[in-house]
Amino acid sequence: MSTPKSISNTPRLFPNSFKKIGLAIIILAVISAVAVKFLLDEPNLETKALLKTFHFSFLNIGLFIFSMSKDKLEDERSMLRRMQAMLFTIGFAVLYLLFSPLVDLAFGNLITEMSANHLMLLLLLEYIIFYRIQMRTQS
Repeated sequence: MSTPKSISNTPRLFPNSFKKIGLAIIILAVISAVAVKFLLDEPNLETKALLKTFHFSFLNIGLFIFSMSKDKLEDERSMLRRMQAMLFTIGFAVLYLLFSPLVDLAFGNLITEMSANHLMLLLLLEYIIFYRIQMRTQS
């Protein structure tokens, strides 16, 4: 019978150096989106949809790597703030998804569906913003 291994309760994050990798991916995604916008005259709908998906996917990958990388000083307090930011982000996203169709109806717009790429972008940006605000205000 083997002895059970110790289970760590702390989540595994990327090393701090991955923040630079995430930022590089984000910058490349934005620059390539702007370059495609100005270089392609009139792309057909299929090409346009493919490029949009491609750019959003790389932007989400970069934001994910950036948000899941350790800070230079990572301790229990920063882990608690990460958890609080994640809970706040999930709550905000649920409220947004519940009330955005109502707002669309109230202003006479058609109810539009949100794609997975847009939802992930929203969640990752909210998480980064809420985490940074908490780290600055509660230091």
